[in-house]
Formats: sequence, structure tokens, C-alpha cells
Amino acid sequence: MSITTDLANTCLFIKALSDLTNDPTMPSQQQTLLLSLYVHGTTSQGKLEELTGVKASSNSRNIAKLGRGEKAYAEDGPMLLENYEDLQNRRVKMVRLTPKGQALLDECWKLSFGRSERNN
Repeated sequence: MSITTDLANTCLFIKALSDLTNDPTMPSQQQTLLLSLYVHGTTSQGKLEELTGVKASSNSRNIAKLGRGEKAYAEDGPMLLENYEDLQNRRVKMVRLTPKGQALLDECWKLSFGRSERNN
């Protein structure tokens, strides 16, 4: 594939994400977070800072918004991802897509790339 085709498909993926979440104003940081987890799978919050280029504090806020929601605002989140303590090192927080988040991003993939399998 050419870079133009890759870019066009990425734009289609982001549009599908916006359409399927009914959130046309989803911040790019949240889109990047979801896409990073989709591509790389379960990862630590520290690694997500490296992958997304977003500071840990912003990633934590975005994880809350895309997960259970933010306690300060008492809003339920969409439960697209979840975070938990690493069993080997409780100081490390891990993040993964929920089955709902995985299904949503799989559907975005199908809509934008026209096939159900990804080449990881």
C-alpha cells in the first residue's frame, strides 16, 4: 500500500470511530489512545505515554473518560477500555480494551479497510 492509501484508510478509521461512538467531537488524544491499544494490545500506562506522545496525567484522564467515567463528574463512561494493577508489580498500571472496545474497533477496521482481519 502507498502512504496515500494508508492515510486515507486511517482517516476512514477515525471517521468510523466517530460515527460508531456517536461522538463527532472525540478528542484526538482519546482516538490515539484507542488506536494505540488496538494496534499494540494490553500495555502499561507508562508505555502508552511513549506510544501516544501524551503526558501520563492526560492519558489517565482519557483512560477514565473512555473507561468507567470520571468520578469528579459522576458520568458513566462508555467502558471501551479498563485499567488494572499489574500482578507482578502493583505500582504498574496496565490498560486494555474491553470486549466492547475491541468489538467497536474491529468494526471500525472492517468499515475502513474492507476486511475483517488485521495483519499485526
